[in-house]
Amino acid sequence: MKEYLDYDQKYPDLIVRLVQFFKNNSKGEKKIWEFCESYKVPKGEDIIQPIVVGKICDRLWERSILRLEGTVLPIYQNRPHDTV
Repeated sequence: MKEYLDYDQKYPDLIVRLVQFFKNNSKGEKKIWEFCESYKVPKGEDIIQPIVVGKICDRLWERSILRLEGTVLPIYQNRPHDTV
């Protein structure tokens, strides 16, 4: 999936880590860029991209995997560094 830069193959634990990171984020205190900085990528690779992670969060929210009241508020919409 080029839209997601093959993150599903590069980082197979990404979805689980997203859900864990944003758990109980009803006040919107946690940010996508904080997740990206905290996610440990293999040595020599760049940080994961906030825009791609925002799109993944939106997709998970659409499928009711992440939710406003318990896990994530998806307000990516061209603002990748905003609160999720």
